Amino acid sequence: MASVFTAQQLQQADRNAAEKFGLPVSLLMQRAARALLDACLEHLPQPAPVVILCGKGNNGGDGICLEYLLKERQYPVTALRLPEEADRAKAVLPPAALVVDCLFGTGFHGRLPEPLLPVLDLAREKPVLACDLPSGVECDTGRTDPACLKAIQTVTFAGHKPCFFLYPAKEYCGRITVADIGIPAKAFPENGPQIETLTEEDVRTRLRPRPENGHKGTFGSLQAVCGSDAMTGAAILSAAAALRTGVGLLYLSLPESIRPILQAVLPEPVYAPRRTETGADALLIGCGMGRDRETLDFYRKQSKPKVLDADALNLMAETGDWEHLDETCVLTPHPGEFARMTQTTVTEIEADRLSAVLRFTQKCPGVLVLKGHHTLVAQQGRVRFNTTGNTALAKGGSGDVLAGFIAGFLAQGYSAWDSALCGVFLHGKAAEIGAKQFSESGLLPSQLPELAARQLSCYHI
Repeated sequence: MASVFTAQQLQQADRNAAEKFGLPVSLLMQRAARALLDACLEHLPQPAPVVILCGKGNNGGDGICLEYLLKERQYPVTALRLPEEADRAKAVLPPAALVVDCLFGTGFHGRLPEPLLPVLDLAREKPVLACDLPSGVECDTGRTDPACLKAIQTVTFAGHKPCFFLYPAKEYCGRITVADIGIPAKAFPENGPQIETLTEEDVRTRLRPRPENGHKGTFGSLQAVCGSDAMTGAAILSAAAALRTGVGLLYLSLPESIRPILQAVLPEPVYAPRRTETGADALLIGCGMGRDRETLDFYRKQSKPKVLDADALNLMAETGDWEHLDETCVLTPHPGEFARMTQTTVTEIEADRLSAVLRFTQKCPGVLVLKGHHTLVAQQGRVRFNTTGNTALAKGGSGDVLAGFIAGFLAQGYSAWDSALCGVFLHGKAAEIGAKQFSESGLLPSQLPELAARQLSCYHI
């Protein structure tokens, strides 16, 4: 995992570094400049013209320090203090081999100042190295100004920023290099969201070995309440995914009219009528279930760990009693479903995904999985950005597979949080593996469960 910091957390860390740990801002600027220098020398191994766009804040100070370091190495360098020296841009930018953007960093929000736009128009014609963040990128939301500079590389300090995992900002940041400039971990505030990336090591440390003398009871049981006349595939996909995680016994509760179809495809489950209790350890409710409120209410009130997906979420959105769920529940909406759950719009959700999940999980104790590129997993102030996946998952049925993965782990006794993390990561990893064999466009959701099972074998599970 790697830490991800909001703009407010970074500002507080800077203050604490100076006030509590005796690290002056000038020292941090010098260290930041050296990290920028390393990147400059990578792009320009031999002296060539460099223009540094310097703002008035700490980022501008980083740029001034970089100017001296480049001059020591005989690079022809110009540091433009902006907006005061904007008129000089027409003379110094055209011959530049590299532009270093030290204008705003994490402090930017809203719109870029009008006087800077002609300078940025000239700068965007050159390779741009961004200091902390490209100018025009909002740190926490991922929003960008229309005139935002697009960097080939961003050298960022202390840790990752949320915008590296959010669109459209991610498209403007280029290659990300995180530089340690010596801010102590204890300088960062303990209150506020705890945000990290979700990596393979996180999953490896959570997965448990299967005991040699285990039997089907050892590995838990799951009741999947899924499928309808129009959505038999959702039941098949979610059930197959749960089985591939290693769950010991799967009960599949679906309408009698589609049972023969499912039995012809999946011989492993025990088939149970709707609205019957099976004694399963966990529940999966909603994949292709249809608008069956009576069935939802029957299972939702059972005090068992559960995954709520698709139709279950849409039905619950009509009443909105999310606070009555407990910490053993996992909710897996896509942005459209989440917009209905929060009585907002997809546009509002996508404009600030991080804030949206933080607000929701303040009132809902369960684990929220907001699907999308860099799927967000959140619970009560802790957040993970997933680092796996690709556009192979942009197909109907992929979400059913994800719900099945998470439910399969939940039934085996993993916590809701660990189940969500393992399921989300493996879902994306399976897509990456499958895309190498079939291409992102050609990979089918029905192939994901087997691919995930192969990946689990690499973890000796």
